[in-house]
Amino acid sequence: MTAELPRGVRLLARLIPSGEREAIVGDLLEEAACRDLRGARQAAWLAGECGAIAAIDNGKAWGGARRPKREDAEKAATANCEKRPGAKGKCKVKTAQCNK
Repeated sequence: MTAELPRGVRLLARLIPSGEREAIVGDLLEEAACRDLRGARQAAWLAGECGAIAAIDNGKAWGGARRPKREDAEKAATANCEKRPGAKGKCKVKTAQCNK
């Protein structure tokens, strides 16, 4: 799935842990499609914000988020992770990166 991304976005996607990369990139591409973004606009949207991934220690529950600010992305990723069964209070931010 990452092969269909623009080169710059593909490089940034490598920051996502490999086990979750396809799922997270897929979610982002679906969101871009819902926003009717294609080509250069899609690449700018994908690369123009901050993203974060939170997970529990065993990796069986995780959540990701993209927001304009790093802190907001981290909070949203943690909240998304804690929605998973058995993850409440156990999620920690594993990675966060901004593309600005």
